Amino acid sequence: MKPIYLFVTPYFPSPESWRGGFCLDAAQALIRDGRFDVRVFVSGTGPDYEVEGVRVHRFPCKILPCEFAPFLVDWLNVRAFLRCVDEAGVAWADVAVCHVHTVNFAPYAVAAKRLNPQILCALQHHIMCPVHLRSGRLGELPGHATWLYFYWRRLCEAMDVHVFTSEQARASFGKMFVRGMEGPWADLKERLLFGRWMRPFNPPQSSYVLYNGVDGRKFSPAAEPRHDTGFVIGCVANFHPQKGQMTLLQAVARLKGVIPDLTVRFVGSGGTLEDCRAFAKAQGIMDVVRFEREMPHERLADFYRSLDLFVLPSSNESFCCVYAEALACGVPVMGCRGIGFLDELLTEADKQKWLVPPHDAAALADRILKWWKNAERGKVPALTADLNIDYLIGRWLNFVQTAAR
Repeated sequence: MKPIYLFVTPYFPSPESWRGGFCLDAAQALIRDGRFDVRVFVSGTGPDYEVEGVRVHRFPCKILPCEFAPFLVDWLNVRAFLRCVDEAGVAWADVAVCHVHTVNFAPYAVAAKRLNPQILCALQHHIMCPVHLRSGRLGELPGHATWLYFYWRRLCEAMDVHVFTSEQARASFGKMFVRGMEGPWADLKERLLFGRWMRPFNPPQSSYVLYNGVDGRKFSPAAEPRHDTGFVIGCVANFHPQKGQMTLLQAVARLKGVIPDLTVRFVGSGGTLEDCRAFAKAQGIMDVVRFEREMPHERLADFYRSLDLFVLPSSNESFCCVYAEALACGVPVMGCRGIGFLDELLTEADKQKWLVPPHDAAALADRILKWWKNAERGKVPALTADLNIDYLIGRWLNFVQTAAR
């Protein structure tokens, strides 16, 4: 009997949403490796389901309005998770690894450890600043931020391994009070009651950088080049201020009429979508802009292959899988300085060509125009590391087996 690997995440495709495809790819790679019996658990309502051959178990997760004081309801969520694991026929004595994603899911790993102290608890962070003290609308309140500080610190320091999706994200751990590029993402020590006298989080006893890999079975270059003459830019992301769709629209307003046959395709949904629509209408660029809904994970490769250039001017990312997926499909990408994955895996020469300062629409428009005029515009930047997902997951499991001894 294989030891059991619990993969617990809020990010996973479901019958209701296609978000979280990168976690699906990771789970499939874990299963293909064959060393563990991988069981996937996700938060949500509705029955269990199967997606691309992966069985997914769902457990309910309560969140108070405005994300107020998660520690008040986490005991209910933990109880629901443990019940779900039991109903899935998992014996805690057989569990070797509990791999949870985001600090909000750390209570599930702590609960698993109580039931079986031999379990290796791994907490994976997906953002640059792993802990946000400004949670929801009440995050402006110093008292609320202080509660969260002590709660998250206790949970983080209970983990066996912290997993980061870039070296920059790992370096940011413990620096919980550095202002980010976007106000809502800033975690300021000054917001804590008596914060100047509080110690930072202790660095993890053990940590690992696990890039979000790419499945070459799904994402690969087109067999034949495109034959149409138009110039197509694509962008895939949830509509959120940090993702930079508005910056790209501002650049498009500068480029309309300069680049002939220009089309810009946005895929996604979210809070700033209507603001972006309104801006596009006001700027008179709706004839070159298309807003499209999320699509199944397996269809994204065809979307990437339909592009001349992928652009996501996000201002705060630890990795961002869409960059890697587009590159794997043979499509050049443009982004912003400071993105962990791009800053780490592009050469300095390519950074000068493909990266611009955050929020700088003029620089982005200028960079796109220069690249469009370049005779070598079909060239794709090379990465300095192998992002094959089976290779990355294999190395990760080697680390897990060593750490568990």
